[in-house]
Amino acid sequence: MTPDLAGQSSDSVQPPRWAAALLESLLPSGEAETVVGDLIEEYRDAVLPARGQLQANIWFVRQVAGFAWRAPVVWGLVVAAFIAGRFVLDTFAPPASYAQRSFFTTWSSILLYLLAGFWSARRTGRARAGMLVAVCAHAIGWTLSIAITGAIFVGVIRDDAAMLNLFRETGGWGEQWFLPLMLLPFVLVLGSVGGLCGRTLAKRSRA
Repeated sequence: MTPDLAGQSSDSVQPPRWAAALLESLLPSGEAETVVGDLIEEYRDAVLPARGQLQANIWFVRQVAGFAWRAPVVWGLVVAAFIAGRFVLDTFAPPASYAQRSFFTTWSSILLYLLAGFWSARRTGRARAGMLVAVCAHAIGWTLSIAITGAIFVGVIRDDAAMLNLFRETGGWGEQWFLPLMLLPFVLVLGSVGGLCGRTLAKRSRA
């Protein structure tokens, strides 16, 4: 028995509860019970005795990430496409007025987070899945967008005085870093609203 299991049986040791709860939230209810149960069984019977609790916990979290990444990443890529696409257009095809473009991207983003929450909750039957996927998609999308913005800035903008001035006038790095944090409460609300709608429809479909 490894030192960190001294005085404990394998059955009394639990994998990280937050990771198990996260996986249960992001998988369909019928699938979640089987997947989580199988992972916990393997964690206790094979991984824990061989590696110790710390390494077994890391293994469990990695397995959860392997099952749970798909929906947040797919929606995150869509979010990134919207945000980075707006930045590319603002940089290389600046409009006479930004009002219409801003209107379109604002309402498209609202619809996107609502859809992410709705789809996730409809699929899993859990409203909290909508909120989780919307928030994760927001984080992934803005992270990718900042990376794309950085690449364009280094490769094109910083050496062009007119583009550099336009970049600053349209928000610059302040918008890239602080806007995602400012939007987070709205994303939580939109994901939750979409999640409640998705869960309601899922319940009616099963009735």
